[in-house]
Amino acid sequence: MKPIGAFISLKALKEYGNRLLEEYGIEYAHTHLPVFPEEARELYSGVKCLPENFEKESYGDLKRLLEELRRIGLKIFASYPVFSRPEIARRGAEYSAWTILGKPHYARACPTNPDVLRRIVADLRSLVKLYGVEGVILDFIRFESPMAGLDYFLTCFCPSCCENMRSLGYNPVSIKRDWLRMLDFLGKGGFPKEIVKQGTLSTPDVLDLYNEFPGVFEWFKYRSEYIESVVKIFASTVKEEGGRGTVVGANLLSPWWSLLAGQSYRAFSRILEIIEPMLYFDWMQWEGLTAVKELSHAYGVDKNLLSKFYYVATGLSTIVEPRNYDESRLSGLPPASIEAGLAKISYWNIGGARIWPVVLILRTDIVHHLLNERISNISMATREFFVESVKSAARGNADGLVYWNFDGAEKDVVRELYNVWRAESG
Repeated sequence: MKPIGAFISLKALKEYGNRLLEEYGIEYAHTHLPVFPEEARELYSGVKCLPENFEKESYGDLKRLLEELRRIGLKIFASYPVFSRPEIARRGAEYSAWTILGKPHYARACPTNPDVLRRIVADLRSLVKLYGVEGVILDFIRFESPMAGLDYFLTCFCPSCCENMRSLGYNPVSIKRDWLRMLDFLGKGGFPKEIVKQGTLSTPDVLDLYNEFPGVFEWFKYRSEYIESVVKIFASTVKEEGGRGTVVGANLLSPWWSLLAGQSYRAFSRILEIIEPMLYFDWMQWEGLTAVKELSHAYGVDKNLLSKFYYVATGLSTIVEPRNYDESRLSGLPPASIEAGLAKISYWNIGGARIWPVVLILRTDIVHHLLNERISNISMATREFFVESVKSAARGNADGLVYWNFDGAEKDVVRELYNVWRAESG
C-alpha cells in the first residue's frame, strides 16, 4: 500500500502514537519538534537570534517517546516552518519581512537576513542531530500569498531583500512602481470585467500585462529564483547532517497559487525527494479573498467581480464556475479538484519527486484574523466528502497521502479513510 502520513501534535502523538500505524494506517508522523540549543551549542555558534531553550527534562521525555514509536514502525518527519516565524520577526525590524509600504510583518521572518538564514540552518541541523528523524518537511518555504492581504502579500522589501534583488539583476524601484500601477489598473475594474466576460486569461492578455507592468513579472521571477536557491541550501544541510538516507520534502501551495508565492514545482522537483502539495478543497478557493476585499475597499470595485476574476486568472474556473465572494468564503471546491491539481503537478514534476498530496479531513468554521470575516467549509465537509477526496487522490496517481490534520479529525472517519486508501491506491 502507498504510504499515509499525517500532521499530528506532540500531545496527540503521546495519546495515539502506539495505535497510529495499526489502527489508522499512518506510517509517517509529521510533527513540530522543539529545538534544544543547550544540547547542540556548536551548531548555533555565531547565531544572534537564538531559540528559547526547551526544558531538559521535557526534551528527554520527548526523545524517549520518539524512540518507542520507532520501535513499532512509526517514522518521524520534522515539520519545520521556515519563514513563518513570529518569534523571530518580533526580535526587531531587521529580522522581519517588510511590506512594499515599509511595514514590518508581524509573523514572517526576512528571507534574506543572514542571521535568520544561519538560525534556520542551525535549527535544521539540530532537529536531525538531536532526534534522528527520518526526514524533514520544509513548511512555509515561500513568500506570502494573497490571503495575507495586499500589503503583506507584497513582501519582502526590506533593505536586505532589496539589495539581494539588485545583486541578482532585479530593480526593486521599478518592481514597486509597477506593482502600485498594477493595483490601480485592477482597481478600475475594466480588466477584471473583461477577463470574467471572456472566461479565460489569454496569451495576448498576459503579454499585454507584461508590456505594461514588467516589474510585476520580474518580481514573481525573483521570488521563485530566490526560494529555489534556499531550498537547495536547506536540503543540503539536512543531508549533510543526517546522511543520504534522510528524506527532505516540502509543503507547497496548490498549483493554482504556488508561483505567486515563489514556489515552483518544476524547481522543487529537481531538488527534493517528496513534494507535499496542500490540496485543501477550501483554502484552494479562499486563497484570494483577503486581497479581493482590500482591493474592493480601496477602489470601490465590486468584490464579486474580483472574486470571479481570480477564478478565471488562476485556472480554478476549469474546476468550477467562478463564484461570488460570499459563496467562495462559505464553501469549497469539489473532491475532483484534488485529481485536477495532481494532473497539473504531474506535468511540472520534471525531477520525478514523489507527490504526497495533503488533504483536509476536518471541518473549518472560523473568523479569519486578516480577512476579519467568517470562512467555513461545513456546508461540504462530510464523511462522504472526505472519502471522495481520498479516492480523488488515488485516481490522480498520488505516490502517498498526508492528512491535515489528525488531531482535529473524527477518528472513526480516519479509520474508514485508511481502508478506502488501501482499496483504491493499490
